[in-house]
Amino acid sequence: TTISMDELFDGPLPGGQLATRSIGDACAASATLISQMAPVFAALSKIAYHRDVSGHNFLVRETAGKEDFSLLDFGLATQAADWPEDFRRKNICGDPRYFTPAAWMLMAFGLKSLEALPDTSVRRQYTERIDHYSFGVLVLELLFALWCGPEREQDIKGDQLLVITEAMRAWRCFWTDAVFFFQKFHTEGAPSVQQAMAKSSAISNFMQKQTALCAALRVAAKKLQHSVVSSVFAIAADLIDPRGTMDWPEMQIGRASCRERV
Repeated sequence: TTISMDELFDGPLPGGQLATRSIGDACAASATLISQMAPVFAALSKIAYHRDVSGHNFLVRETAGKEDFSLLDFGLATQAADWPEDFRRKNICGDPRYFTPAAWMLMAFGLKSLEALPDTSVRRQYTERIDHYSFGVLVLELLFALWCGPEREQDIKGDQLLVITEAMRAWRCFWTDAVFFFQKFHTEGAPSVQQAMAKSSAISNFMQKQTALCAALRVAAKKLQHSVVSSVFAIAADLIDPRGTMDWPEMQIGRASCRERV
């Protein structure tokens, strides 16, 4: 709740794997996360929404260079069939770093303002794809935390490296806002955050950064077609995009692809 963004992005974080992998290996870890969790969410989504998909609700075990991921803590889960109506009455919950923009709008401006938006995709992301969004944020958090960065990347160069670097920059802008909201929420409390957001353009700026991030990810995915990097970037973009349409069964990435370096 107090770490600076410089330390979060660039360390040092002793004992971890921050910035230790090539882009191919970092994306392979995220691809493994997607491939293991997509079937879990596919089964879960017929019953409930987790509503607290976040880094602290995942376990990871690494053996022989292979990661195994597990999702836990269903204490905030809600029945999927009831959520499209229950969201009007139930409290916003979970880790604020993974809140959809709609959750922040509900907090700052209330239900009527959210329902009055001409773009219904923002509300849809909260009522139908709340777990998609937070999982997409987690996929990118893992990827860009593991990547060694453009200065140390050895596997790819030129225009391909440039578009990945732009995606990283867009991620850092987006994640900086998300963490700032989270830290303000824990430092000052929900009422203070609500008042500050209602009087500023913070939410609209955050949504612009979300749009820029989706665009940067898709440019990179197109530039690196037929690779695990492209697959992960394309899936992550769809997951966090309010207009995303990809459902869980469509997100499988083959084991062979997960082992590809680029």
